[in-house]
Amino acid sequence: MVYREVATASMVPVAQGPSSHPPSTLSHVQDQGQVEVTRTVEYYDRFADAYAARFAAVDLAEDRKRFQSSLPARGRVLDAGCAAGRDCALFAREGFLPFGIDLSAKFVMATREHVTPRVARADVQRLPFQTGAFDGVWCCAVLVHLPPAGARRALNEIGRVTRRGGPLFVTTRFGTGSEWRSGPEDGVRWFQLYSLSEIEEIVCDAGFDIQSARCEAGAVSGQWVSVHATRRSS
Repeated sequence: MVYREVATASMVPVAQGPSSHPPSTLSHVQDQGQVEVTRTVEYYDRFADAYAARFAAVDLAEDRKRFQSSLPARGRVLDAGCAAGRDCALFAREGFLPFGIDLSAKFVMATREHVTPRVARADVQRLPFQTGAFDGVWCCAVLVHLPPAGARRALNEIGRVTRRGGPLFVTTRFGTGSEWRSGPEDGVRWFQLYSLSEIEEIVCDAGFDIQSARCEAGAVSGQWVSVHATRRSS
């Protein structure tokens, strides 16, 4: 069903044939032993509306405009981990063609209802798109919920679906180790923290050249690592 929705709603090339990835589900995550990821997605499904409202006004405007400056007119943007579609709406407002993915079914429903039909429930570690399908990829606060091996899988997939020369923006929490954190709602999420050098290495190994990298206080609480990069041409 995800394939049919992608093909009819997004006009983005979808992987076909026996070598393509199947649509990703929570069972795929569990098969890999990522219980923490599964429980975190369950949190977002339970509190999708409250979470979306809490961060609705956040706009990484400076980073978004820099990212957009490397896109062609009406360029296709993958918002990898789109939540309720906040950033998809901002890209659409600027004339681009955003496509969102998220593992939370509630977030996908909210994005489809309020922002764009170009959205699907999918795992960033296993993207159901053809190689080079997108002009750029925006990955905001996603790696924070993936262990290092998962972050590498995610960036490798992002590299695969980004056209050569296309921009990438990644931001995730700074720190060391991992932990469960409770929020204002009655639930917990799992966080993996990364150093600047760790994210730089993962991004480079996925086939990107880093244009800038920094660690600073984020638009929300805590310190965040942010990287702008370009998909290598060869």
